[in-house]
Amino acid sequence: MSFYTKLAYCIFALFLILWGAFKLYRGNSVDIKINDCADSELKTLETLDKTVQRNFLDRNYYEVHSFSSFGPCRIADYDKEKKLLRVCVDPGSGWIGYFKVSEAELHGLVLSKAKFENLNQFCEPYSFETP
Repeated sequence: MSFYTKLAYCIFALFLILWGAFKLYRGNSVDIKINDCADSELKTLETLDKTVQRNFLDRNYYEVHSFSSFGPCRIADYDKEKKLLRVCVDPGSGWIGYFKVSEAELHGLVLSKAKFENLNQFCEPYSFETP
């Protein structure tokens, strides 16, 4: 095996290691591409729920950004420790809701196909006051 072949293998292996490290670093943040922003809320919540359930790094914070070819659509993030779900229907305009949600309740929201603007019917508002 020539020197250049060995060098190519080493560079490729280094690339794989760096790519894997980047994926682990961003393991709690997911970007999803969708066709239409109008239908993005359920997909955003579904992806957030899957990310919380399957993330082997067991981080306390997870986020999902959905976007279409026209730009950003929805944002949902979840803090496991605080049991805080935040949602945004227009990135750049701020959060439309803060809700106290357990991991099981987050999964229930997905099963019930909840829309962001109707989350107050399914969830209790999050209180930022310390007990």
